[in-house]
Amino acid sequence: MVDNIHDFGNRLWDIAKILRQEGLPSWQYVEEFSYFLFLKLFDDKEIEREKIAEAEESTYQPIIPEKFRFHNWAENPEIWAKNQGYKDVHDFLKDMFLTLAKIDKSGNHERRIIAKIFKGHEPKIKKEKALSELVKRLADLKLRGVPYDQMGQAYESLIQRIGAEKEFSEYFTPRHIVELMVEIIDPEPGEKIYDPGAGTGGFLVKAHDYVIQNYINKERDRTKQEFLVRQLRENLFGRELVEYVYRLGLMNLILHGDGSSNFEQGNSLSAPAMNKERNQYDVILTNPPFGELKYEVTGTFDHWTNRMETLFLQHVMNAIKPGGRVGIVVPDGVLFRADNTHKWIRKRLIEEFNVFAIVSLPSGVFKPYTGSKTSLLFFEKPKDENAPKTTRIWYYMLENDGFELGDRRLPIDKNDLPDVLKKYKLWKEKEIISEEWFGIGPKPDKPKCWVVDVDKIREEDYYLNANRYAPYKVEEVEYEDPTTLMEELISRQEEILEEMRRLCEMVARG
Repeated sequence: MVDNIHDFGNRLWDIAKILRQEGLPSWQYVEEFSYFLFLKLFDDKEIEREKIAEAEESTYQPIIPEKFRFHNWAENPEIWAKNQGYKDVHDFLKDMFLTLAKIDKSGNHERRIIAKIFKGHEPKIKKEKALSELVKRLADLKLRGVPYDQMGQAYESLIQRIGAEKEFSEYFTPRHIVELMVEIIDPEPGEKIYDPGAGTGGFLVKAHDYVIQNYINKERDRTKQEFLVRQLRENLFGRELVEYVYRLGLMNLILHGDGSSNFEQGNSLSAPAMNKERNQYDVILTNPPFGELKYEVTGTFDHWTNRMETLFLQHVMNAIKPGGRVGIVVPDGVLFRADNTHKWIRKRLIEEFNVFAIVSLPSGVFKPYTGSKTSLLFFEKPKDENAPKTTRIWYYMLENDGFELGDRRLPIDKNDLPDVLKKYKLWKEKEIISEEWFGIGPKPDKPKCWVVDVDKIREEDYYLNANRYAPYKVEEVEYEDPTTLMEELISRQEEILEEMRRLCEMVARG
């Protein structure tokens, strides 16, 4: 039995490590393990549906074919495979994966998603001993009630654990940061929610849970409540480029009650995606890829750059609909780089949008993937030309997020995140910067939050980094991680060479 989600995450990780003996890299054995965990959890879900149907004196037709249902074969896969006429376990697994990839998709959305998950994937486990140990330990795993959807929470716990792996963390946003961003944006029923760099679906999953807990569960009319749940799951939109990460996201969403209808694999910076998404969403929550562009982009941008985070930010600015709200993670360089592209983007954000909050994070929050200093940028698109643009920006200088800032990211007692949310709500609801304004305590020498008027932003040439406006001397020098700086130097050099080529062509044409 599992006492809490942290312990459960550790137990799942211990089971996943069985596949190390297969000689697979960590991201690959995690991917492989995820298929079997998904089969286990989905089978548990189907067993629960059968029990409910029996209590209601009705019947439930399982989606997974009987001979492939996890509880039937996991206790002794070798004997089960031979009894079903297969030469060995690997032959059985290969047929199971192929069958699920080609499952009849008519009339059932879950079937279509299962087909997407298993399409084109062959099991990589070669050693029967490793497989037997893996599935037997999964079969013995019993789930006890957890605050959210039991199955989805179980899978999220694994994703949280593997998010610390260097090979995988590029696609993972720490869930406590996701939760803070969702709380500040406050998505509501009926709103279309989008993540153009969705990874494993963390923002979509958290937004789904947040809307249900804070709004839908408070609806007393059962019929309306069911309608709002269906509407919510159809209003979750996301896109992920990397195939295996996309599949992990699909599993995550389907196990959370299935908000996977509009979760796609593809490039959000392509021309078709850019055209499709323009002015479409009420809420955008995302942590886009950072660094130099690594793949072809066909979308059209007002200002071209080969920095991925800058292209994604422009995409988000175009995809949010009038009246919509955005929460996005950006490397701090976006807030202070002096080149014309970044100055133009910041000026447009201030003059055409309403930037209402910036939370400065300490370096190390996104380790081991990157040591770059980052910030959370929050803004909304005005409903019409007469709606207010940026007038004042609420800043918070976060020092501790509850974890060490080194590569291991071990838990610590210091955590500013609850204070961020508390002070933000004070500002939003009563325009009170902090509780000191109530006279509860003395005004601190180094306040963690403050407000900056837009005129000051204009005076400072639209720089938005928190250190520039801190009401006390900041000793930390504003800089980016060396790898990022080197990438940017290479990028700048390539841009200069491209401009020189264009000039040569113009001269040659006379």
